[in-house]
Amino acid sequence: MTIGAFFGVILATGSGTIIKPKADYKFYYINGVLFPAIFTPLILSGAWIGKAVQSGLIDFWGVGTAHGGGLCTSGLYPLIYSLAYDFGRYLAHFVRHRFDILWHFHKVHRSAEVLTPFTSFRAHPVDLILMATFPSLLTGLVNGAFNYWSGEAAGLYLFFGLHALIFIYNLAGNLRHSHVWLSYGPVLSQIFVSPAQHQIHHSIEERHWGRNIGFARAIWDRLFGTLYVPKAHEQFAMGLGDGTEGRYHSVGGMYWQPIRGLFRQYSDGHGPSRDDG
Repeated sequence: MTIGAFFGVILATGSGTIIKPKADYKFYYINGVLFPAIFTPLILSGAWIGKAVQSGLIDFWGVGTAHGGGLCTSGLYPLIYSLAYDFGRYLAHFVRHRFDILWHFHKVHRSAEVLTPFTSFRAHPVDLILMATFPSLLTGLVNGAFNYWSGEAAGLYLFFGLHALIFIYNLAGNLRHSHVWLSYGPVLSQIFVSPAQHQIHHSIEERHWGRNIGFARAIWDRLFGTLYVPKAHEQFAMGLGDGTEGRYHSVGGMYWQPIRGLFRQYSDGHGPSRDDG
């Protein structure tokens, strides 16, 4: 299959026509600037958290015994780091569904009625900040604790290995956003979030609300009762389900509609606009 044919499959609708989610492309170019502007300071704050944790452990227990960079250490650190990162992404996503004030901003992403790899960039800046903050906090804790235990060995693994791992993580996150139904089956879907499971997350059907919140791993969904593994190919529409999707399809709508929605809700004394499970 050629590259053009591959992207033709990814961007084709069920009827075989090519979709043109112009809003997603606009968000891609704008958020392409915002992503590094938001994520870089938060990544650096994660490093600061790591240093603070390491210093606190030294103050409390004294200088630890350096375990160096053996095979066990070099394999253990990336695994724990990636689990912390993935759990941070789950928590960041979870709170955006559970707290109404954050759900208004997450609506920008959830207003997509067709998924493509560009849908990952369809996000309000508040969403982006939350998306980066939780993983930075947890990976900072892991980095500090591991540096204390290993005698600074984590620094090398962090800069030369884990940035590549995070890149792969985010690439996988982009590819999840496709209309193509790809399931990992009943066993692997208990461990990893498949594109089919993430489609279900974007469904307007009430039975799907608040399901499959995980980023790459489904283990957090299993632990917290939000896992939904389809038994067969399911048919459903995607979006918000209340007919307001069009309000978020422009750049102006992306930035200002969440604020207008919040102001309208609380000025009218209304409760949450949707119970997302």
